[in-house]
Amino acid sequence: MVSKEKNIPKRRFKEFENAPAWEQRKLGELGNTYTGLSGKTKDDFGHGSAQFVTYMNVYSNSIAKLNDTDNVEIDDHQNKVQYGDVFFTTSSETPEEVGLTSVWLGNDDNTYLNSFCFGYRPKIEIDPYYLAYVLRSNIIRRKMFVLAQGVSRFNISKKKSYGT
Repeated sequence: MVSKEKNIPKRRFKEFENAPAWEQRKLGELGNTYTGLSGKTKDDFGHGSAQFVTYMNVYSNSIAKLNDTDNVEIDDHQNKVQYGDVFFTTSSETPEEVGLTSVWLGNDDNTYLNSFCFGYRPKIEIDPYYLAYVLRSNIIRRKMFVLAQGVSRFNISKKKSYGT
């Protein structure tokens, strides 16, 4: 689908005829990562006015379910999630399950990410549905689980997973 002129598609929709050539970019060039909840004890969970996106919500869904959150008591040192953020699982029992992603499409002001994931926030506009699809595609999944390190529990580095 790409012409002899590198990075220019052979066919374009009319509204994209004058668009620039395609560029391959690393996620690390297009956004920043942030941590999930930190410094919490079990006493902070199950109550409170804030919500957090559960690990299983990220693990199971390419687009996070907005109603699959739990209550947490929050402090001012936590990172709120925003529309279009991508969540990455950081740990699993198998390398194939490390680095699973989920995109957040919520606009709540008081929602946070669990401590077993990290978030990625694009600095430019990227279609969140595209990210949800491409980051769960077989080609990207194969690249992710190669990065998994461990023996009985596998982990992935933020820097390696989003390519700085």
